Amino acid sequence: MKKRFLFFALMGLLGVVCYYLANNNDRKLSDIQLANIEALASGEDPYINACNTYCVYDVQSVCVLFTNKGYTINCYSMRSWM
Repeated sequence: MKKRFLFFALMGLLGVVCYYLANNNDRKLSDIQLANIEALASGEDPYINACNTYCVYDVQSVCVLFTNKGYTINCYSMRSWM
């Protein structure tokens, strides 16, 4: 009888510890992750603004914008105005 009681007491204690560890896990985001989330949520992407300014919607085209910084911006499903 003592062994059975001890077994159930240990199982109950183990269950409480596992529940506590599973629910008390602090998952904090790093500064980089928070910055990425903020950038994605801001909605002021300069690339999207450039595509919307210099290109027009077209399903089967890619509008390529050449920047003065030496890289290109590919606007998929868009074509140039001209």
